[in-house]
Amino acid sequence: MTIGTQPLLLIVGSSVAASGFDLSRKLASRHLRPLPMVFVLTAASVPLFAAAVALSGGVRIVPEYFVPATASLLLNIAANLAFIQSVRIAPLSLTVPLLSLTPAFTALLGFVVLGERPAGLAWLGIALVVGGAFTLHLTADGGRGAAAAAAGAPDAAGAAAARFAVRGNRERRTARYRDRTDHDRRSLRG
Repeated sequence: MTIGTQPLLLIVGSSVAASGFDLSRKLASRHLRPLPMVFVLTAASVPLFAAAVALSGGVRIVPEYFVPATASLLLNIAANLAFIQSVRIAPLSLTVPLLSLTPAFTALLGFVVLGERPAGLAWLGIALVVGGAFTLHLTADGGRGAAAAAAGAPDAAGAAAARFAVRGNRERRTARYRDRTDHDRRSLRG
């Protein structure tokens, strides 16, 4: 399986934007506690998403959507709270790489919940990325990264990674319901 140029460029763009978002949350966390910050960030994005939905022709929501969507919403809030707290108390350069646990949790949950089986090389890639993230903690600042890990600072990042992974699976199921609804709508139009 290969990835085309457009998806690759979108992923790189998404990574650059996510890095800027992580940095801005770290900077903002100096001035606002996690709970109000998550509220402000979420509330500020609502008008933008509402406009995007309106411009895209609206959405027809089926009842099956509500359970995974509600779970996704709650997990997103929990993940954001854990992430913001982790970057408040630990260096960004050591905390964010622990989000590389997300693919491992996502792959595991995808296997358990969705029956998706990653190939052997995919597991190797996940192990290398996760191993690299933990290596940063063992080598950073002459071992101070390991001391921070022992003190529990990155535990919040690990919890955030787990929540993002669960949220990813829930969003995938939610997208499946949405895609089925879009397909049904296109079929009705002929």
